[in-house]
Amino acid sequence: MKRLPFATLCCAWLLCWGIAADADTMPSTAAEHVDRGNLHAQENQFFSALAEYQLAIDQGLHHPLLYRNLAITYSKLLLINDAITAMERAVALAPDSHLYQTELGMLYLANHRMEQARQALVTALKLNPGFEQAYYYLGEWFFQQEKYQQAWLAAEFTQQLGGDEGELSRKLRGVSKRPTLDISSLENSDICLRQILVSDRKQAEMLQQQITAGVPFDTLAQQYSTDSNGARGGYSGLFRPSELNPAIAAALAGVKGFAPPVIVETAAGFHLVQRLVPFNAKHWFSLSETEMTASAPETPGEKTPSVGNEEGHWLVHVGTFRDPTYAKDLQSSLARLGYRCFTQAQDNRLHVIAGRYISQKEAEAIGADLSRQGYDNFISGP
Repeated sequence: MKRLPFATLCCAWLLCWGIAADADTMPSTAAEHVDRGNLHAQENQFFSALAEYQLAIDQGLHHPLLYRNLAITYSKLLLINDAITAMERAVALAPDSHLYQTELGMLYLANHRMEQARQALVTALKLNPGFEQAYYYLGEWFFQQEKYQQAWLAAEFTQQLGGDEGELSRKLRGVSKRPTLDISSLENSDICLRQILVSDRKQAEMLQQQITAGVPFDTLAQQYSTDSNGARGGYSGLFRPSELNPAIAAALAGVKGFAPPVIVETAAGFHLVQRLVPFNAKHWFSLSETEMTASAPETPGEKTPSVGNEEGHWLVHVGTFRDPTYAKDLQSSLARLGYRCFTQAQDNRLHVIAGRYISQKEAEAIGADLSRQGYDNFISGP
Protein backbone atom coordinates (compact mmCIF):
# COMPACT_ATOMS: atom_id res chain seq x y z
CA MET A 1 0.00 0.00 0.00
CA LYS A 2 1.49 3.36 -1.02
CA ARG A 3 1.91 5.78 1.84
CA LEU A 4 0.90 9.31 0.97
CA PRO A 5 1.51 12.60 2.76
CA PHE A 6 -0.89 12.83 5.70
CA ALA A 7 -3.09 15.53 4.14
CA THR A 8 -3.98 13.19 1.27
CA LEU A 9 -3.68 9.85 3.05
CA CYS A 10 -7.09 10.02 4.64
CA CYS A 11 -8.94 10.03 1.31
CA ALA A 12 -8.00 6.36 1.00
CA TRP A 13 -9.73 5.62 4.31
CA LEU A 14 -13.19 6.83 3.45
CA LEU A 15 -15.64 3.96 3.14
CA CYS A 16 -19.23 3.90 2.05
CA TRP A 17 -21.49 3.65 5.05
CA GLY A 18 -23.05 0.19 5.35
CA ILE A 19 -26.53 0.98 6.58
CA ALA A 20 -28.25 -2.27 5.67
CA ALA A 21 -26.91 -4.15 8.67
CA ASP A 22 -28.55 -1.69 11.03
CA ALA A 23 -31.73 -1.08 9.06
CA ASP A 24 -33.99 -2.34 11.85
CA THR A 25 -32.51 -0.10 14.54
CA MET A 26 -31.29 2.94 12.65
CA PRO A 27 -33.75 5.86 12.40
CA SER A 28 -34.50 6.44 8.72
CA THR A 29 -33.55 10.10 8.98
CA ALA A 30 -30.18 9.14 10.49
CA ALA A 31 -29.52 6.78 7.59
CA GLU A 32 -30.42 9.53 5.15
CA HIS A 33 -28.00 11.94 6.83
CA VAL A 34 -25.21 9.35 6.65
CA ASP A 35 -25.86 8.74 2.94
CA ARG A 36 -25.86 12.46 2.21
CA GLY A 37 -22.72 12.91 4.28
CA ASN A 38 -20.93 10.22 2.28
CA LEU A 39 -21.97 11.82 -0.99
CA HIS A 40 -20.72 15.22 0.16
CA ALA A 41 -17.42 13.69 1.26
CA GLN A 42 -16.94 11.94 -2.09
CA GLU A 43 -17.50 15.30 -3.81
CA ASN A 44 -14.96 16.99 -1.49
CA GLN A 45 -17.70 19.04 0.17
CA PHE A 46 -16.29 18.34 3.59
CA PHE A 47 -18.08 20.96 5.69
CA SER A 48 -21.41 19.76 4.31
CA ALA A 49 -20.38 16.18 5.08
CA LEU A 50 -19.56 17.12 8.68
CA ALA A 51 -22.95 18.74 9.10
CA GLU A 52 -24.76 15.61 7.85
CA TYR A 53 -22.72 13.25 10.03
CA GLN A 54 -23.42 15.42 13.06
CA LEU A 55 -27.15 15.35 12.29
CA ALA A 56 -26.99 11.55 12.19
CA ILE A 57 -25.36 11.58 15.64
CA ASP A 58 -28.01 13.98 16.89
CA GLN A 59 -30.63 11.46 15.70
CA GLY A 60 -29.11 8.93 18.11
CA LEU A 61 -26.81 7.01 15.79
CA HIS A 62 -23.55 6.03 17.51
CA HIS A 63 -21.52 3.61 15.42
CA PRO A 64 -17.72 3.32 15.19
CA LEU A 65 -17.72 3.57 11.40
CA LEU A 66 -19.67 6.83 11.54
CA TYR A 67 -17.15 8.33 13.96
CA ARG A 68 -14.32 7.01 11.78
CA ASN A 69 -15.79 8.75 8.72
CA LEU A 70 -16.21 11.87 10.84
CA ALA A 71 -12.52 11.67 11.83
CA ILE A 72 -11.45 11.25 8.20
CA THR A 73 -13.50 14.24 7.14
CA TYR A 74 -12.01 16.42 9.88
CA SER A 75 -8.53 15.32 8.84
CA LYS A 76 -9.24 16.27 5.21
CA LEU A 77 -9.80 19.78 6.54
CA LEU A 78 -6.58 19.50 8.61
CA LEU A 79 -8.63 19.80 11.81
CA ILE A 80 -6.47 17.18 13.47
CA ASN A 81 -7.59 17.72 17.08
CA ASP A 82 -11.22 17.26 16.05
CA ALA A 83 -10.23 14.21 13.99
CA ILE A 84 -8.53 12.71 17.03
CA THR A 85 -11.60 13.27 19.21
CA ALA A 86 -13.83 11.52 16.66
CA MET A 87 -11.37 8.65 16.17
CA GLU A 88 -11.05 8.19 19.93
CA ARG A 89 -14.82 7.76 20.03
CA ALA A 90 -14.64 5.16 17.24
CA VAL A 91 -11.98 3.26 19.20
CA ALA A 92 -14.04 3.46 22.39
CA LEU A 93 -16.94 1.84 20.53
CA ALA A 94 -14.73 -0.79 18.85
CA PRO A 95 -11.66 -1.25 21.08
CA ASP A 96 -10.72 -4.57 19.46
CA SER A 97 -10.33 -3.10 15.97
CA HIS A 98 -6.66 -3.14 15.02
CA LEU A 99 -7.51 -0.90 12.05
CA TYR A 100 -9.06 1.80 14.23
CA GLN A 101 -6.21 1.63 16.73
CA THR A 102 -3.71 2.06 13.88
CA GLU A 103 -5.55 5.02 12.41
CA LEU A 104 -5.77 6.65 15.82
CA GLY A 105 -2.00 6.15 16.13
CA MET A 106 -1.53 7.83 12.74
CA LEU A 107 -3.51 10.86 13.90
CA TYR A 108 -1.53 11.08 17.13
CA LEU A 109 1.68 10.97 15.08
CA ALA A 110 0.43 13.78 12.86
CA ASN A 111 -0.25 15.81 16.00
CA HIS A 112 3.14 14.92 17.58
CA ARG A 113 1.44 13.21 20.52
CA MET A 114 4.15 10.61 20.62
CA GLU A 115 3.33 8.58 23.74
CA GLN A 116 -0.31 8.25 22.76
CA ALA A 117 0.75 7.27 19.23
CA ARG A 118 3.03 4.59 20.65
CA GLN A 119 0.28 3.19 22.87
CA ALA A 120 -2.26 3.03 20.02
CA LEU A 121 0.15 1.34 17.61
CA VAL A 122 1.30 -1.15 20.24
CA THR A 123 -2.33 -2.00 20.97
CA ALA A 124 -2.98 -2.51 17.26
CA LEU A 125 -0.08 -4.95 16.97
CA LYS A 126 -1.10 -6.84 20.09
CA LEU A 127 -4.53 -7.27 18.50
CA ASN A 128 -3.07 -8.32 15.15
CA PRO A 129 0.71 -8.77 14.69
CA GLY A 130 0.05 -9.49 11.02
CA PHE A 131 -1.13 -5.93 10.24
CA GLU A 132 1.60 -4.38 8.14
CA GLN A 133 0.25 -0.82 8.35
CA ALA A 134 0.67 -0.79 12.12
CA TYR A 135 4.31 -1.87 11.72
CA TYR A 136 4.83 0.85 9.12
CA TYR A 137 3.62 3.62 11.40
CA LEU A 138 5.46 2.16 14.37
CA GLY A 139 8.53 2.54 12.14
CA GLU A 140 7.57 6.18 11.59
CA TRP A 141 7.33 6.56 15.37
CA PHE A 142 10.81 5.10 15.85
CA PHE A 143 12.14 7.31 13.04
CA GLN A 144 10.85 10.46 14.70
CA GLN A 145 12.43 9.29 17.97
CA GLU A 146 15.75 8.79 16.10
CA LYS A 147 15.70 5.09 16.97
CA TYR A 148 16.77 4.11 13.50
CA GLN A 149 17.59 0.44 14.13
CA GLN A 150 14.07 -0.26 15.40
CA ALA A 151 12.67 1.79 12.52
CA TRP A 152 14.57 -0.42 10.05
CA LEU A 153 13.18 -3.48 11.83
CA ALA A 154 9.62 -2.16 11.50
CA ALA A 155 10.24 -1.50 7.80
CA GLU A 156 11.46 -5.08 7.41
CA PHE A 157 8.33 -6.45 9.10
CA THR A 158 6.15 -4.25 6.87
CA GLN A 159 7.82 -5.68 3.79
CA GLN A 160 7.72 -9.28 5.02
CA LEU A 161 3.98 -8.94 5.61
CA GLY A 162 3.41 -7.74 2.05
CA GLY A 163 3.25 -3.99 2.70
CA ASP A 164 5.06 -1.12 1.00
CA GLU A 165 7.82 0.24 3.24
CA GLY A 166 9.51 2.25 0.48
CA GLU A 167 8.86 5.74 1.86
CA LEU A 168 10.04 4.82 5.35
CA SER A 169 13.15 3.10 4.00
CA ARG A 170 13.94 6.10 1.80
CA LYS A 171 13.92 8.41 4.80
CA LEU A 172 16.00 6.00 6.82
CA ARG A 173 18.62 5.74 4.07
CA GLY A 174 19.15 9.48 4.45
CA VAL A 175 20.24 9.14 8.07
CA SER A 176 21.52 5.59 8.60
CA LYS A 177 22.77 2.49 6.87
CA ARG A 178 20.34 -0.39 6.47
CA PRO A 179 21.51 -3.14 8.83
CA THR A 180 21.45 -6.86 8.18
CA LEU A 181 18.56 -7.69 10.48
CA ASP A 182 18.28 -10.79 12.64
CA ILE A 183 14.72 -11.36 13.87
CA SER A 184 15.42 -14.70 15.53
CA SER A 185 15.55 -13.04 18.96
CA LEU A 186 11.86 -12.09 18.51
CA GLU A 187 10.69 -15.66 17.91
CA ASN A 188 9.89 -18.41 20.42
CA SER A 189 8.55 -21.94 20.52
CA ASP A 190 4.91 -20.83 20.42
CA ILE A 191 3.25 -20.52 17.02
CA CYS A 192 1.77 -17.20 15.94
CA LEU A 193 -0.25 -17.68 12.79
CA ARG A 194 -2.79 -16.37 10.34
CA GLN A 195 -4.88 -18.45 7.99
CA ILE A 196 -7.39 -18.46 5.16
CA LEU A 197 -9.88 -21.31 5.38
CA VAL A 198 -11.65 -22.44 2.19
CA SER A 199 -13.60 -25.53 1.15
CA ASP A 200 -11.48 -26.91 -1.70
CA ARG A 201 -7.81 -27.29 -2.57
CA LYS A 202 -8.08 -25.61 -5.96
CA GLN A 203 -9.22 -22.37 -4.37
CA ALA A 204 -6.50 -22.62 -1.72
CA GLU A 205 -3.87 -23.05 -4.44
CA MET A 206 -5.27 -20.07 -6.35
CA LEU A 207 -5.04 -17.89 -3.25
CA GLN A 208 -1.51 -19.15 -2.57
CA GLN A 209 -0.51 -18.07 -6.08
CA GLN A 210 -2.07 -14.64 -5.58
CA ILE A 211 -0.10 -14.13 -2.37
CA THR A 212 3.10 -15.15 -4.17
CA ALA A 213 2.23 -12.56 -6.84
CA GLY A 214 1.99 -9.83 -4.19
CA VAL A 215 -1.67 -9.67 -3.19
CA PRO A 216 -1.82 -8.97 0.57
CA PHE A 217 -2.68 -12.01 2.68
CA ASP A 218 -5.05 -10.04 4.93
CA THR A 219 -7.01 -8.70 1.95
CA LEU A 220 -7.62 -12.21 0.65
CA ALA A 221 -8.52 -13.45 4.12
CA GLN A 222 -11.19 -10.79 4.46
CA GLN A 223 -12.62 -11.66 1.05
CA TYR A 224 -12.49 -15.44 1.01
CA SER A 225 -11.89 -17.03 4.41
CA THR A 226 -14.81 -18.88 5.97
CA ASP A 227 -13.03 -18.74 9.32
CA SER A 228 -14.39 -16.30 11.91
CA ASN A 229 -11.02 -14.50 11.97
CA GLY A 230 -11.25 -13.48 8.33
CA ALA A 231 -12.27 -9.96 9.36
CA ARG A 232 -8.96 -9.68 11.24
CA GLY A 233 -6.99 -10.48 8.12
CA GLY A 234 -6.90 -14.13 9.10
CA TYR A 235 -4.96 -13.61 12.34
CA SER A 236 -5.79 -16.55 14.59
CA GLY A 237 -3.59 -15.99 17.66
CA LEU A 238 -0.57 -17.36 19.50
CA PHE A 239 -0.64 -21.06 20.32
CA ARG A 240 1.42 -23.79 21.88
CA PRO A 241 1.93 -26.55 19.29
CA SER A 242 -0.21 -28.89 21.42
CA GLU A 243 -3.15 -26.47 21.12
CA LEU A 244 -3.25 -26.64 17.33
CA ASN A 245 -4.71 -29.23 15.00
CA PRO A 246 -1.89 -31.79 14.69
CA ALA A 247 -1.71 -31.38 10.91
CA ILE A 248 -1.26 -27.60 11.21
CA ALA A 249 1.27 -27.96 14.04
CA ALA A 250 3.29 -30.44 11.97
CA ALA A 251 3.22 -28.22 8.88
CA LEU A 252 4.51 -25.20 10.83
CA ALA A 253 7.05 -27.01 13.00
CA GLY A 254 10.49 -25.53 12.39
CA VAL A 255 9.12 -22.94 9.95
CA LYS A 256 10.45 -19.43 10.41
CA GLY A 257 8.17 -16.45 10.81
CA PHE A 258 7.10 -14.84 7.50
CA ALA A 259 7.90 -17.97 5.49
CA PRO A 260 5.51 -18.43 2.53
CA PRO A 261 2.09 -19.83 3.54
CA VAL A 262 1.43 -23.55 3.17
CA ILE A 263 -1.76 -25.50 2.49
CA VAL A 264 -2.97 -27.92 5.16
CA GLU A 265 -6.03 -30.15 4.87
CA THR A 266 -8.15 -30.88 7.96
CA ALA A 267 -11.73 -31.94 8.58
CA ALA A 268 -12.70 -28.24 8.51
CA GLY A 269 -11.38 -27.72 4.98
CA PHE A 270 -8.20 -26.40 3.40
CA HIS A 271 -6.15 -24.00 5.50
CA LEU A 272 -3.69 -21.62 3.89
CA VAL A 273 -1.55 -20.95 6.97
CA GLN A 274 1.40 -18.64 7.55
CA ARG A 275 3.57 -18.44 10.62
CA LEU A 276 4.10 -14.90 11.93
CA VAL A 277 6.55 -13.38 14.38
CA PRO A 278 4.70 -12.54 17.61
CA PHE A 279 4.71 -8.93 18.76
CA ASN A 280 6.27 -8.33 22.16
CA ALA A 281 6.21 -4.62 22.98
CA LYS A 282 8.64 -4.89 25.89
CA HIS A 283 11.13 -6.70 23.67
CA TRP A 284 10.81 -4.21 20.81
CA PHE A 285 11.36 -1.17 23.01
CA SER A 286 14.33 -2.69 24.84
CA LEU A 287 16.15 -4.18 21.84
CA SER A 288 19.80 -3.33 21.56
CA GLU A 289 21.53 -2.75 18.25
CA THR A 290 23.51 -5.98 18.57
CA GLU A 291 20.31 -8.01 19.07
CA MET A 292 18.80 -6.67 15.86
CA THR A 293 21.77 -6.97 13.55
CA ALA A 294 23.65 -9.97 12.25
CA SER A 295 27.24 -9.90 11.07
CA ALA A 296 27.31 -9.91 7.30
CA PRO A 297 29.69 -8.46 4.75
CA GLU A 298 28.50 -5.45 2.81
CA THR A 299 27.40 -6.27 -0.71
CA PRO A 300 30.15 -5.18 -3.11
CA GLY A 301 29.37 -1.82 -4.64
CA GLU A 302 26.37 -1.26 -2.34
CA LYS A 303 26.80 1.90 -0.29
CA THR A 304 24.34 4.07 1.53
CA PRO A 305 24.45 7.62 0.22
CA SER A 306 25.08 10.24 2.84
CA VAL A 307 26.21 13.82 3.12
CA GLY A 308 29.59 12.74 4.38
CA ASN A 309 30.24 10.32 1.54
CA GLU A 310 33.02 11.87 -0.52
CA GLU A 311 32.14 9.62 -3.47
CA GLY A 312 28.63 11.07 -3.70
CA HIS A 313 29.00 13.66 -6.46
CA TRP A 314 25.36 13.92 -7.54
CA LEU A 315 23.60 16.76 -5.69
CA VAL A 316 19.89 17.55 -5.45
CA HIS A 317 19.43 21.35 -5.24
CA VAL A 318 16.19 22.51 -3.63
CA GLY A 319 16.56 26.28 -3.23
CA THR A 320 18.87 29.29 -3.44
CA PHE A 321 18.58 32.25 -1.06
CA ARG A 322 20.28 35.51 -0.19
CA ASP A 323 18.69 35.53 3.26
CA PRO A 324 20.21 32.74 5.41
CA THR A 325 17.01 32.61 7.50
CA TYR A 326 15.02 31.29 4.54
CA ALA A 327 17.71 28.75 3.74
CA LYS A 328 17.73 27.54 7.35
CA ASP A 329 13.92 27.23 7.40
CA LEU A 330 13.90 25.13 4.22
CA GLN A 331 16.74 22.97 5.51
CA SER A 332 14.81 22.33 8.74
CA SER A 333 11.61 21.47 6.86
CA LEU A 334 13.41 18.95 4.66
CA ALA A 335 15.24 17.46 7.64
CA ARG A 336 11.89 16.79 9.33
CA LEU A 337 10.87 14.83 6.22
CA GLY A 338 13.97 12.68 6.52
CA TYR A 339 16.30 14.36 4.02
CA ARG A 340 19.90 14.83 5.09
CA CYS A 341 20.39 18.43 3.97
CA PHE A 342 23.25 20.88 3.96
CA THR A 343 24.01 24.29 2.43
CA GLN A 344 26.69 25.56 0.06
CA ALA A 345 27.71 29.22 -0.23
CA GLN A 346 28.30 30.56 -3.73
CA ASP A 347 28.05 34.07 -5.22
CA ASN A 348 26.70 35.54 -1.97
CA ARG A 349 23.87 33.02 -1.95
CA LEU A 350 23.12 29.89 0.07
CA HIS A 351 22.19 26.77 -1.91
CA VAL A 352 20.10 24.19 -0.01
CA ILE A 353 21.12 20.66 -1.00
CA ALA A 354 19.02 17.58 -0.19
CA GLY A 355 22.00 15.23 0.02
CA ARG A 356 24.85 13.73 -1.99
CA TYR A 357 24.21 10.56 -3.99
CA ILE A 358 26.40 7.94 -5.60
CA SER A 359 24.49 7.68 -8.88
CA GLN A 360 22.44 9.93 -11.13
CA LYS A 361 19.57 7.44 -10.96
CA GLU A 362 19.39 7.70 -7.16
CA ALA A 363 19.56 11.49 -7.27
CA GLU A 364 16.75 11.57 -9.86
CA ALA A 365 14.60 9.34 -7.62
CA ILE A 366 15.09 11.76 -4.72
CA GLY A 367 14.30 14.69 -7.01
CA ALA A 368 11.09 13.04 -8.18
CA ASP A 369 10.10 12.38 -4.57
CA LEU A 370 10.72 16.03 -3.66
CA SER A 371 8.65 17.18 -6.64
CA ARG A 372 5.72 15.03 -5.50
CA GLN A 373 5.90 16.81 -2.16
CA GLY A 374 5.86 20.24 -3.79
CA TYR A 375 9.57 21.13 -3.77
CA ASP A 376 11.11 22.38 -7.01
CA ASN A 377 14.61 21.03 -7.53
CA PHE A 378 17.35 20.31 -9.99
CA ILE A 379 20.27 17.89 -10.08
CA SER A 380 23.95 18.60 -10.66
CA GLY A 381 26.70 16.05 -11.13
CA PRO A 382 30.22 15.45 -12.29
